Amino acid sequence: MESYFKQMIMILLAISIFNRVNSQQTYEKVTYYLDTTTSALNLTCQGQTRVYQSAISGTWSVMQFQINTGYGYLSLFYTLELHTPTILNNDIIFLESGQIVYTIQRFASGSILTNFCSSTSYVQFIQFTSSTMMNQQQATLYVKTNTAITFQIKNLNIYAERCQLHCKTCNEFKQCTECMPNFTIGQWGRCQCDSSFLTYYQGQCITSCPANHIFDGTTCIQYSQLINLLYDDTASKFTMYPDYNTTQRECKTTLEGKQVAGLFIQNEIVEYRISNPTATPINIQIEAEFYLFNLQLKQSLDLFLKLNDYLISKTLIMNTIASQLSALVTINQHLCYIVGFDSCLRFTIIQKFENVLDPQSIQFQLNIPLERKEITWAISSINVNAVYLSPITCPFKRFQNECVDECPITSRTSGSECISIINDYKFSKILLIQNTDNFAIKQQFNVQNPCYLLENTISLNCKFYLKRYLQGGELTWRDYQIKLKLNNLSPHYKLKLFLKAILIDPVDSQQSLIVSIDETKYVLNKNSPNSYCFSGVVTAGCIIQEDLGTSTADYLINFEQEFDHSNTDLEIGFTCNIKRFVNSYCTMYDIIVLQANCPENCQYCTSDSVCIQAEQYLQVFYDCPSEGYYYSQGACLSCLSFCKTCTDGFYCTTCKDQYVKFGNLCFCKFNLALATYTDCSEEDCHPSCSKCLRKPYAGYNHALQFASLLCASCDRNEHKVLSFDICECFQGYYMDQFSYPNKCILCRETCKTCSDATSCLTCFPEQNRILQDYQCQCIQGYFENGLDFACIKCKQTCKYCLYKEEYCTKCYPEQYRQLSIQNTCICQAGYYEDTTTEICLKCSDYCNTCSDFSICTSCNDFQFRTLDLRTKQCICQSGYYDIQQLDCSPCYYACSKCNNSDLISQCTACPNSRQKSAHNIETFECKCKKGYFDDGYLECLPCNSMINPPITHYCYSHCGDLIIQWNEECDDGNLDPRDGCNQCFLQNPNCIDNICLQCQNNKCLQCIDGYYLNNDYACIQCSDECSKCESSQNNCTQCKFNKLSTDKCLNCSQEQGFVQIDDECFSICGDGIRTFQEFCDDGNQLIGDGCDQYCNVEDGYICNLQCEKINYLEILLKEDHLDTIYDSIRTIELKLNQEVKIATNNSIIDFIKITSTTPNLILTVINVKDYSSFKNDYFNVGLDLSIELNSSAISPNITVTIQNYTLFTNQQGYTFKTNNASIQLIDFIKQDQFVLKNSQNLIQMSSYFLYILLGLAILAMIFGGLDIFWNLLDTLQLICYLKYFNVSYPYNLQYYFTIFGFAEFDFIKSYFDFEYLITQYVDTPEADPKFNSEGYSTVFLINIISVLFVFLTTSATFMIIKALLYFINKITKDFSEDMILNEREKINLFTFLFYKMANSCQKYFLKIVTEFKSAIIRTFMASAYDLNIAIFLQFKDIHFDHPILRLSSICAIFVFFLEVYFIYNGFVFMSKDQAIYKLPNTKQNYGSLFEGLNLERNRFNYYFNLFIVVKKVAFIALLVFLYNTPCLQISLVSLLSLTQGLFLFFNQSLEDHNELTKQITCEIILWIAEILILTFGFNEQSNILNRLQILNIGWIVMGFLSLIIFVQLIIDCRQHFQFLNEKYLLLKKLRLWFQQYFKQDEVQSSLYTDSSQFSIIFHKKQKQLPNIPSVQGSEKQINQRRIVSFNLR
Repeated sequence: MESYFKQMIMILLAISIFNRVNSQQTYEKVTYYLDTTTSALNLTCQGQTRVYQSAISGTWSVMQFQINTGYGYLSLFYTLELHTPTILNNDIIFLESGQIVYTIQRFASGSILTNFCSSTSYVQFIQFTSSTMMNQQQATLYVKTNTAITFQIKNLNIYAERCQLHCKTCNEFKQCTECMPNFTIGQWGRCQCDSSFLTYYQGQCITSCPANHIFDGTTCIQYSQLINLLYDDTASKFTMYPDYNTTQRECKTTLEGKQVAGLFIQNEIVEYRISNPTATPINIQIEAEFYLFNLQLKQSLDLFLKLNDYLISKTLIMNTIASQLSALVTINQHLCYIVGFDSCLRFTIIQKFENVLDPQSIQFQLNIPLERKEITWAISSINVNAVYLSPITCPFKRFQNECVDECPITSRTSGSECISIINDYKFSKILLIQNTDNFAIKQQFNVQNPCYLLENTISLNCKFYLKRYLQGGELTWRDYQIKLKLNNLSPHYKLKLFLKAILIDPVDSQQSLIVSIDETKYVLNKNSPNSYCFSGVVTAGCIIQEDLGTSTADYLINFEQEFDHSNTDLEIGFTCNIKRFVNSYCTMYDIIVLQANCPENCQYCTSDSVCIQAEQYLQVFYDCPSEGYYYSQGACLSCLSFCKTCTDGFYCTTCKDQYVKFGNLCFCKFNLALATYTDCSEEDCHPSCSKCLRKPYAGYNHALQFASLLCASCDRNEHKVLSFDICECFQGYYMDQFSYPNKCILCRETCKTCSDATSCLTCFPEQNRILQDYQCQCIQGYFENGLDFACIKCKQTCKYCLYKEEYCTKCYPEQYRQLSIQNTCICQAGYYEDTTTEICLKCSDYCNTCSDFSICTSCNDFQFRTLDLRTKQCICQSGYYDIQQLDCSPCYYACSKCNNSDLISQCTACPNSRQKSAHNIETFECKCKKGYFDDGYLECLPCNSMINPPITHYCYSHCGDLIIQWNEECDDGNLDPRDGCNQCFLQNPNCIDNICLQCQNNKCLQCIDGYYLNNDYACIQCSDECSKCESSQNNCTQCKFNKLSTDKCLNCSQEQGFVQIDDECFSICGDGIRTFQEFCDDGNQLIGDGCDQYCNVEDGYICNLQCEKINYLEILLKEDHLDTIYDSIRTIELKLNQEVKIATNNSIIDFIKITSTTPNLILTVINVKDYSSFKNDYFNVGLDLSIELNSSAISPNITVTIQNYTLFTNQQGYTFKTNNASIQLIDFIKQDQFVLKNSQNLIQMSSYFLYILLGLAILAMIFGGLDIFWNLLDTLQLICYLKYFNVSYPYNLQYYFTIFGFAEFDFIKSYFDFEYLITQYVDTPEADPKFNSEGYSTVFLINIISVLFVFLTTSATFMIIKALLYFINKITKDFSEDMILNEREKINLFTFLFYKMANSCQKYFLKIVTEFKSAIIRTFMASAYDLNIAIFLQFKDIHFDHPILRLSSICAIFVFFLEVYFIYNGFVFMSKDQAIYKLPNTKQNYGSLFEGLNLERNRFNYYFNLFIVVKKVAFIALLVFLYNTPCLQISLVSLLSLTQGLFLFFNQSLEDHNELTKQITCEIILWIAEILILTFGFNEQSNILNRLQILNIGWIVMGFLSLIIFVQLIIDCRQHFQFLNEKYLLLKKLRLWFQQYFKQDEVQSSLYTDSSQFSIIFHKKQKQLPNIPSVQGSEKQINQRRIVSFNLR
């Protein structure tokens, strides 16, 4: 995985470089010449400038130019001056290689009349770009007109655009398709020298550097001395240090006919020793050629180079689809093909290292991951030189350490050096350079505006002169001002302006160029300093130089002026002061503006050493800080991060304390790595490292982290080795993730590699083990004996065995074997074992089982055969005969044996109940014996089983009828018991011919087998299990069937589970009786119920009396559905599939171990919450595992293991089959501190705004102006509901939405779990994830609770206010009369204020009570969001299959139609006449419908509040029903916001202008925010934005939403101030009264005095009260006080 990320990064890097190469746009000026075939004239009337005149051919004027581009180009850019006759009646056409590229139409405007080459003509400046793309080195410009006229072209300049250097042909995408000769398209799409060349040097590809030059990997550099320190191309000077698991050996081999050092594997180190012949520091160059083998696709490696143990370079080698097999920043790369290797790369590295003192050793090491044993490498040659460079000498000038032909315009000449004008000031920078030779200063050529025309320029024409496009010029600039403007300048105190001005054909010194800077003007004329005149002809006092005018000499003024300036904007005016009707003009070029900057962190200064105003909390630096900065080009620039001091941005003069300097570079002290490779910090190191290189800091891109090493070294004494980017343990060790730093601990002896103490990753093949469920189990056919770690081979016939070789637990079915009771693998039925080969061979088809092919041991019943114990052959069963086929054919049904015939007379043996029809013959019939009758079956049925047979039936019997019947021994016709026949039985029946073999004197002397002779000389039958017996029935002397395990006879009866077939006893499988021959018997022969058709126990079952499936314990894991990708703390629910008994008193928490198999993921167990229940000695296990992820991870894999799992058993007594389970969590993206801190700051700021807004809203509710409160609530609710858009918000925005939760009315759900009241009776479907995460259900009855609570709160508030109103009325009932009469002379101020407050409360409460109906309407409108969420979530998952869900669905439908009914009636009511809405009763009952609306504007405004309700319904419907199409969802919602904003703007719907402005502004801002949120939806489909871009968009959305709050705050403050100032003048009057009250010297607390403050303040005119006696005039006094009281309202 790490390699994959690394490859992806390199592919992206390659694409980036490739795109940058192809996007480079380079213009170069090309050469051209006039085609002689045109006969065009090359005029010399303009001095040194070439002028071409058209040649007239018939009626056509033509001009043809050959253009030599020298390479393929994308386009050509042309500029020229075209002079045409005063009358141009036809178009002039420009053609490039046959295609029209530009046309000058006849009578075209923009031309200027001039006298050119002694003729009058129109001149115009023309620029155009050809639309043709020519992959040729030559093009033709053809200029023609179809009129025989003469026209001229002057200053023709042609620029070619090419895609890149050395490219011959390109395609339309600016990609090079063919390079110039000796070049080829290289790795990144660049044209580079062919592999047969060494490098590109001095304009050509070379095969070797010139004499006294050495190739440094890029170009050839000149040296003064070269000393070889090491050279080895025969593999004779190296030392190899093996890896921990490799051996010391002679590593030399031959590759491509040459002996090389190698092959090396894994982390083996190759060292070369070198010696320095001098004791002084030297510059060394290391060049080494390598071979790399078997690097597979999507793999990458790092090649380390160390000098004196210092890591000085890393070379990345990769094999990707984009770049194939390659090594970055190397030379001479070649794919080689060597037998025995899948891939081969040969490459050379060159490394330079300067100022090295005493170089001793060079080491190479290839960081090969441990598992990639196939990768090998070798060193073909190495060459180390000490290089002494030659000093740089310039033939002309030297500028910034480069040789130049002449000093650029941004510098001054000082001998052979060019001094930059930047040095004019301590801190400075060049603000502007224009109208100069772009190619001389390596400035990008601007084809859009080559003339850099300034503001107010009247003519679009410009002139080309001295390789420059001029500002102004002849016929262009005269008598008007142009301006140069620069804005947003950094703090500075001076500016300096440089320019060259030319006065063209000046008549006198009054003709000038005026430069205006601020209030200062500078006049430049022919007499100005630094001026001189020049002319194209010999003129006294003037130099000869091509001039720009036509009559007199021109004057050039070099202008350089410094001026004070500190403003952020600069405007310079240039006025060409030329009198009208005078053919004189102005022009400028080489315009430079230099700025003298203030010191660092200074906002305003007067010089580079005097700062007037510094930036707050920052120190002003008048000089560059002594550490970490260096001075260059007029500014303090930062050194490299590890430099303490430096002189440039490439090298350090001293290093910071934690670094050490070696050569010119800094290395980290503790890991000796180059400073650019390491952060040199031992804190927060990757826990696997012995020495850290870089720390995996928070927010570090996961993919980039894999692209760089984290560990500098790994200590072998700690059993660690470097593998890719981190340390891994030696083979046979595992990394303990719970220790810091991680320790390598020895694996179990059976694990070759492992991930922890119990989980193996690979096994030892020599131990005969294989990995199964993270355990090294014995491979098939082997077992563990507990004495040796190697598995012992089972007996050849065992597939699996236990304890010993021959104790089999499973057999090979493919060997036709099955497991016996003795746990041996015996041949299956129908097969026998060959004693020599131990192979089961097939028996004869006649045998069921056999001991040899033809020696049967049992027979197949379905063939009707039985075993002949004598011949060991399967013969036909009794009643069947052999017809030479597998199946025997039945005899006649009465025969037990027959003479190969089914005829009745062909019996050869009879069954027990039958007897021969005749004796002494071979074949006979088998007739029923006496007492038996024939019923059509083999055996005759006994007559004693017949009850009352008919007289005609054989079994009928009647003693005394003189007929001896079947059950009579005699019948003498009488009942005399003494005549020898008593009751039809002989008085001594001992001699029965079929039982008694020998009889004498009516006494039996010998019985047949199966009978024994008793003391009465009678034959008594033996018991069933005896074939012979003596003295008693059970005293067997010979058994019918022997039982193998005991000496007792086997009772072969059906009651015992057996059946007798042809003198053999067989167990009956499926009769429910388990015999010793059966492993189980469940009463059937079904497969899959635990006991198969052969009464063998099936896998996964246990059988005693009944078979029971083994139900192993399993771990069930489930992630909390409320977790998001930004949550570092995750909750995992752990349950077991059944109740368990724990054989210890410890808590189950003690057995839980949580690990992760995700690479580099560090997790911490925060808490384990146990909510297990206990009942009847068994636990119903339930745990909530809270873990914290400390690094970003994609689909982190968490493994939960139960240790000592054998202590856990279920009710069957079984434990876990697998004691661990894994779960993949959703991705985790860890935010860096910048995002967290800024999110918190912005949220805190917004929260402050919200608190102020809520305070203002409460004031609005108290003092009136409820429309302000409700509009605020609507806006905040809408912002809050944006979080339900089905897109993945970035962390900052998702966190931001949490502050708006109060605007929802579902807060009651956080205190009461209403959902449980329903879910305990019915399973309710979950709402869509975002609604579900906020506690919403799909059940209307649950979601509507919060809305009902709001309505109940409103009603309760009304009832409380009504009670308060009654209470206040009761208290203050007689206050206005009684209290004032009792305190005639003096009334307490606070008593009066209490009365006024009570009076105000009465009026306010009365207003609320009378407006209760309107309040209910407003509550409905305010809660429309929550109400419709409840309705539409139910509509989306409507159900009628359960009574509760049916009721919920019906209620949702009813409330929806009730809402529609309200809206309809609202529209009907608002359609009435305007006068209705002015009635007090209408305002009290329905004021919420038109509160705050501008009803005078138009009729549409009447319905605005209802439109808002409809918008809320539509908004929630879009959120719910378009949840799975987020782009459409957000688009339509944004249209709602835009529609409302436009409706407000055009209809001016609100009466309060401030509220109107606020609503329009907020809706438009909200619309913009929703459009930005829409980008999240598009990105989830296209994935075009990276994480940082998504985060930045989140910041922008947060900014817009915060702007909404800020706008609300500003306008609400203004509204409240105006509202209180207009409506409550009492507040102002009371303030004035308090001021007067406490300023009076005398006590004036009585309201009755003439000078009372209340009289002064609250009466417009002082009331004069007569002196009325107290008793007689009391009524009048009371009335007078009432007047005062009413005036105090």
